Amino acid sequence: SVEPGSPRPKKKSFQGMIPSEQSDHQEELLQEVGRHRRYMMEVQYQDSLRERVEQREANREVAAIQRKRQEQAQGWGLFAAMWLTVIASVSRPLWELPVIHKRAQMLQRIMFPIFMRKAATRRRYVARKFLTALGCKRNPRPTTSQLRVAGPLFKDWPEARLQGLANKLYPVTFLKGEYLCHQGDPSGELFILVEGWADIQIRSPKGKSRKGFIVATIKANPEKACYFGEYGVFTGEPRSASILAATKWVATWACSKETFNYYLRVIPRTVYEPINTAFSANMAKIYILRPALLQTTILFQGEPLENLTELAKYFEPCCSPR
Repeated sequence: SVEPGSPRPKKKSFQGMIPSEQSDHQEELLQEVGRHRRYMMEVQYQDSLRERVEQREANREVAAIQRKRQEQAQGWGLFAAMWLTVIASVSRPLWELPVIHKRAQMLQRIMFPIFMRKAATRRRYVARKFLTALGCKRNPRPTTSQLRVAGPLFKDWPEARLQGLANKLYPVTFLKGEYLCHQGDPSGELFILVEGWADIQIRSPKGKSRKGFIVATIKANPEKACYFGEYGVFTGEPRSASILAATKWVATWACSKETFNYYLRVIPRTVYEPINTAFSANMAKIYILRPALLQTTILFQGEPLENLTELAKYFEPCCSPR
């Protein structure tokens, strides 16, 4: 083989050679030309590969320089915007400062009470959730025997229906000073008191405040459940009194209006009739039929009050679930 850069060997002349020597010499020349051609192709490939690598590195350097310049431009833009904001706020006329102070005070008077009220509501919600979970452990679900001795409402219920109602109860816990219900509010739940005391308050019809005077106190009994709110749930009438939590911890089990009325419809008629009679008697105590009310109707309009007073004695209360 011929090394690059080495002097080429002198070509032999074909004169004075025999035919066999001439053919061998031609083959050597052809082989030498092929080796030289392959060498030149390898050199060209290495040169092109080196150029591509150098071009790639140059492109990477240019991209890195462009990214650095872009980051510097963004940094200078943010720096300029910050200082422009500072200069604009500092150079604001002094006569606007009282206006700004007045607006800040107005926002403080409006937003601060709202924020405090929301924070207090959130604290009460978290506390009630924790106390309700704790109350489930301290006060288990009322049994059917406890519900039967609570009063005439559940006394004669079938065992299966009463157990189904007991399974539908859910715990609700109140803190001292919280109202279990307000007078005049819609009746949506029947409460069974299992721990603590609750005060029954009645306010004057003309009073603007929701607070009233205490007329009675409900006390929980471990052996005998105490329920309230059944009349409003049965008839759909608003609450006739307010119930206020009087102790630090008032634990109750509640039953929704829909569940209570459903079980009233599926119990036997012989059990339902005494309950309806008791509610009707309670209705006669709460809602007294007055002659002036009868006089406002079309049927008795214009009748003397003396006749209506005598007629009102013959009216009997009738109560039905809503």
